[in-house]
Amino acid sequence: MHKTITTADICRARDIRIERLQKLLHKKPGSLILFTLNIPGPVKDSFLYRKIFNQGIIAIKTALTRSGTTYNIEQMLELVTGPEAYLTVLDTNLYKIKKIISNIEETHPLGRIFDMDLFDTHLNQIKSGRSMRKCFICSRPAFECSRSRRHSIDDLLDKIRIMAEEYFDSIFWKIASTATRAMITEVLVTPKPGLVDRL
Repeated sequence: MHKTITTADICRARDIRIERLQKLLHKKPGSLILFTLNIPGPVKDSFLYRKIFNQGIIAIKTALTRSGTTYNIEQMLELVTGPEAYLTVLDTNLYKIKKIISNIEETHPLGRIFDMDLFDTHLNQIKSGRSMRKCFICSRPAFECSRSRRHSIDDLLDKIRIMAEEYFDSIFWKIASTATRAMITEVLVTPKPGLVDRL
């Protein structure tokens, strides 16, 4: 973790991802979701980035299950070029699937860090038709800020760290408050034959 990579490493990783997608399409029917993270700079793998990635996996699994979509996680990789997940999806309505993962990117508190792409059986990427994604920092179109290098890598990484800290802090508070509420409720329930209650 925390290993610095080069532009050549990033390009090589992109080529290898295409090869993995091709192999999976030969072996499995259906479309494919490729999930990675949008992390600027030369360090793509860290404990924090893996935690963020795991939240994305949870979000995908939850959303697909709620929609009644059959899926399978084919590969989950922790690489120096960043974590990757490959999921096969057995649903012919690709725009429905694209809408599901686009909604995660747009509404999840960490969604701006997620990068979820959908490919059909011919390895064509399915587009959502939505407007361009917004910049981490200024809400302009992200490609404009990236092309002009409007923000430094340090500023972008600080923004990611702050987003993640706020998200994980809120989760811990929710868990703690839910546990406290459950314990108090359990004590207050009366009668509980053979167990401690208010009487």
